[in-house]
Amino acid sequence: MEITLLRAMDFYPLSDEKPKESTRKINTENWPDVIRQLDLKGVTQTIADQSKIGKISDNRLELLLPAHFRSLCNSKQQQMLSDAISQYCGYSVLVTVEFLPLLPAEEKSTKKDTETKQDPKLAQLLNMFDAELDK
Repeated sequence: MEITLLRAMDFYPLSDEKPKESTRKINTENWPDVIRQLDLKGVTQTIADQSKIGKISDNRLELLLPAHFRSLCNSKQQQMLSDAISQYCGYSVLVTVEFLPLLPAEEKSTKKDTETKQDPKLAQLLNMFDAELDK
């Protein structure tokens, strides 16, 4: 059902639409103010709060999101952002999300976490005590 609805919404290609004149513009300076005016909730709100504007062209908006938010951002979240921003602007806007690379400290932390989780002795202890690792 969800796929059918998305297909129906995407029936008219966005690339053929020309942005209408609107007094509501989005740019890097007003992005925090725009986010507050959008009716976003939960994970979608978090994604918007943590993102920065990348490229803006015609009816497309690229958001830049730190890589550690990758697991939160899926096509449903992007569609919800597109819908909210389209409503705000008054014309269809396609939102895409690009992920910023991890910083060296984050890469080391991720690598260390992976190595720790693969330690057979640690796995045995965690299993024996029905425990989980905290970060």
